[in-house]
Amino acid sequence: ASGEAIAAYALSEPGSGSDAQRARTTAVLNAEGTHYVVNGTKQWITNGAIADIFTIFVQVQNPADGALHFSALVVERGTPGFSHGAEEHKLGLRGSSTTQLILENALVPKDNLLGEIGRGHDIAFNILNVGRYKLAVGVTGGAKVALDHAIRYAKERKQFNRAVIEFGALRQKVADAAALIYAMEASSYRVAGLIDALHDSLGEIPDDAPGTKKMAPIQEYAIESSIVKVHASEALNRIVSECLQMYGGYGYVEDYPAELAFRDARINMIFEGTNEINRMLAPGMLLKRALKGQLPLLAWFGSLEREPAPLGDGPLAAEVDAAERLKAMAGLALGAAAMKYMQKIDQEQEVLLLLADLLIDAYIIDSVVGRSLKRHAMGLPTTVSDAMTRLELTGAAERVRANARRVACAIHDGDMREAFIKKLDRHAVEVRTNVVADRRIVADHVVERGGYHL
Repeated sequence: ASGEAIAAYALSEPGSGSDAQRARTTAVLNAEGTHYVVNGTKQWITNGAIADIFTIFVQVQNPADGALHFSALVVERGTPGFSHGAEEHKLGLRGSSTTQLILENALVPKDNLLGEIGRGHDIAFNILNVGRYKLAVGVTGGAKVALDHAIRYAKERKQFNRAVIEFGALRQKVADAAALIYAMEASSYRVAGLIDALHDSLGEIPDDAPGTKKMAPIQEYAIESSIVKVHASEALNRIVSECLQMYGGYGYVEDYPAELAFRDARINMIFEGTNEINRMLAPGMLLKRALKGQLPLLAWFGSLEREPAPLGDGPLAAEVDAAERLKAMAGLALGAAAMKYMQKIDQEQEVLLLLADLLIDAYIIDSVVGRSLKRHAMGLPTTVSDAMTRLELTGAAERVRANARRVACAIHDGDMREAFIKKLDRHAVEVRTNVVADRRIVADHVVERGGYHL
């Protein structure tokens, strides 16, 4: 935190990105048994040229049988045989050092093994889980800054003798961006809160406790971390694109902040696991946990065969009902796909991607509605937050209905397909809301305050 020592995390290689456990960098004990002799190249390493301490993932050779085991080593700058490559010239993040790491018979002390031999995946993937929900929170902040800059510019820029921020076409962009930020906040802070709550419930964890125990709260919410990473990174990409559009031609030049934000945003859909990998992880992990008895999914799937519950009363009753219906449609599709493909579902990537989008929409809307209900319960102003909730719900309902039907058509034919679509339609959400009026409510609030400040 003081900046006196900078760290780096080295997982990817030139030939292995998403398939990180196929790393080819090797570590073999020397004849004296005191040091690992490490050889290989790591790729895309943030802080590569400036870090003092590197966590490097390698294949450690077992002296007994020569087998290789995915593991982690702590390597310090100045280690003999260890160097970094040239700086990469990137589309964005130009203020960040990104290099290769080169290990040529690098001598790393045996005691620098992190954790246990063969358990490198526990470290690597849980750190990715941490990175995913942190990324969601981080890009939410980036989205707010981009929107603030765009509104400031649009208040100053005049066309047809009016500030361009007065035109409905631009105010619509402001409203949609603000509603997305509201959803990004609701879902990402929800994950952070869930992790904190589980951590606190475990009581004091001794310093010498196994790493798996320390990381248990992170592992528990790995699915949610993947969901918010995908949603927030793609939301940011849409927001910075629309903010650039608000600048017109000026947004396309380096003199204005929209150009920088547009370039920097794109990487978020690639690192901490590509969005494609995270999409496939979410439904895959959910089904695996159900099969292990860790989640009562099968009982929930069965409950979805019944008619939806009647509409309740109280604040946001229609929105609460809609959130439950979206979850039901996602559950029906997930259950049907699991029944169709069983253990081979991981080979059906196109179906997994559709299921992931259903889960993402269901989780985000559940988070948004939950947050808005809490504002009602706390006596906070709700006119703007309710309008944002309706805007997000409108888009999600349309996507969920379309994606659920796509799953139905992918896994069933003929009469079975039609019967399944009828089952889905029992839960379908018909949103009838005035999006023009809701956008005006949100835009008026955000523009008056010069940005997103809810």
